[in-house]
Amino acid sequence: QAKKNVNWKQKQRLIWEQHNGPIPEGMFVTFLDGNRENFDINNLALITRAEHARLNQSGLRSDDPEITATALQIAKLSTKIGQLQRDIKENNR
Repeated sequence: QAKKNVNWKQKQRLIWEQHNGPIPEGMFVTFLDGNRENFDINNLALITRAEHARLNQSGLRSDDPEITATALQIAKLSTKIGQLQRDIKENNR
């Protein structure tokens, strides 16, 4: 059985951490232009799983990084609204 390398990290995570420090738990780095070979720091964004899901479910991703960055703000807002609505519902029970 091959040894598992516990020090292995995705290249985009290494680049993000070199520029911005450690990645918080539950967050991951995505490519704004969708090109997984474009490791330019301006093409990387830190997002949550919920934001990632919202981007994909709503078809908000683009090969234009500026459009995806704007769509990411919409996904963040939409995710926050959903969280607040759930909190309100929970508090009214």
